[in-house]
Amino acid sequence: MKMIRLISAKLLAVSFLFSLLLACSVLFSHQVVAKEWQALSKAQQNVLTEFSGEWSSLAKAQQEKLALGAQRWLNMDAQDREKALGHFKRWQALPPQQRQILKQKMRQFRQLPKAQQQKVRETMKEFQKLSPEKQQQLRQQFQKTQRQKVLRQQQKQQQRQQLRKQQQNRRPRG
Repeated sequence: MKMIRLISAKLLAVSFLFSLLLACSVLFSHQVVAKEWQALSKAQQNVLTEFSGEWSSLAKAQQEKLALGAQRWLNMDAQDREKALGHFKRWQALPPQQRQILKQKMRQFRQLPKAQQQKVRETMKEFQKLSPEKQQQLRQQFQKTQRQKVLRQQQKQQQRQQLRKQQQNRRPRG
């Protein structure tokens, strides 16, 4: 009986330690996101200056996203920062409708299985290796294919509508 208690106590202790280690690894893998503005590093505060006045009113999830984003920014080299700024400026210049379309496409991409996401990434890398002329040629070919697809769908829809009208006209009234 003593042996069972001893084993149970050891299992409980190991289980507790494992839980503690797991909790610590989760906390530190996310760089322990601050809940208060003062808990952010000075460098993070500098990056997030525009949020300083409203930080405490932001949702914790939003604070976490911003703090992690600031940390990513701080870890970038100058070339990556310049590239990111260029992306941001292009994003800001897009009309709201176009931004909405891109957000929807990103949501769709994230819903794809990981293997399919990887295949899309690889295809994009291959596309980017092509010359600008070849990229433009492929874009035009894709747009032409898309227009043809839309036209076929419209034609099928018109045919279905005509068929419905014909069927309605054949029905006896009475």
